[in-house]
Amino acid sequence: MKVLITGGAGFIGSHIAEHYQGIAEEIRVLDNLRTGYKKNLDGLKVTFIEGSITDRELVAKAVEGVDYIFHMAAMVSVPESMQKPRETVDLNVNGLLTVLEEASKAGVKKVVLASSAAIYGDNPIVPKVETMYPEPKSPYGITKLDGEYYMEMFRTTGQVNTGCCRFFNVFGPRQDPKGAYAAAVPIFMEKAIKGEDITVFGDGEQTRDFIYVKDIVGGLTYVAEHPEVTGCITWVTAVRSPSTTSPISSSKPQAPLPRFCTCPSELAM
Repeated sequence: MKVLITGGAGFIGSHIAEHYQGIAEEIRVLDNLRTGYKKNLDGLKVTFIEGSITDRELVAKAVEGVDYIFHMAAMVSVPESMQKPRETVDLNVNGLLTVLEEASKAGVKKVVLASSAAIYGDNPIVPKVETMYPEPKSPYGITKLDGEYYMEMFRTTGQVNTGCCRFFNVFGPRQDPKGAYAAAVPIFMEKAIKGEDITVFGDGEQTRDFIYVKDIVGGLTYVAEHPEVTGCITWVTAVRSPSTTSPISSSKPQAPLPRFCTCPSELAM
């Protein structure tokens, strides 16, 4: 088995590379280090290719002989996407299309896309399900939804098998507390380790779901290695919505709760 992880030097991508240690014959990582770090791959046996998913020639070489592609590379910051919508489209849509086209030519078995809960926008209804009307509010969310439709198009036209996983709030080792898309957990942990005050806005009773990165990796690899699993999968939570000020009873990650949808076209248009 050979796998390619675009954006593999990033937070989630590096954990996919770690998962396949001793399992895959070759693990390739394609990353331009825009938001990823080579140090995330320290101690891992990978073939590192530095470059962009928008470089067709480089992508063609990276996908050659690969069985599965995990497409993690993207413009991941919502605020940055608002400032740079054209660059967001270039990376998140055109870059994905390049990967899909070259994967099809190379005979890749399956491409798995990291999508996002951002496609739901500000809809207050919970829990989120795949059949909810998409209401993305940012170029990031819009391009992730675009990506889901392109993934399904390539699958239904027989070009390459695909699957999409919508992430909510992922946490775990190697998450950058100073990154452009920093989440509450690494920020809180860094401040706690330093003995600094932790700022909580509002009354502290607001809730949010989190899922441990290795649970996400378990879901991604399952989708990749099972050809019958296609369409969109929402990875909901591994920690049951504690309020900001309430203690979490256990830090041990639990199994993620997937919901399956046969294809993005089941979303209301």
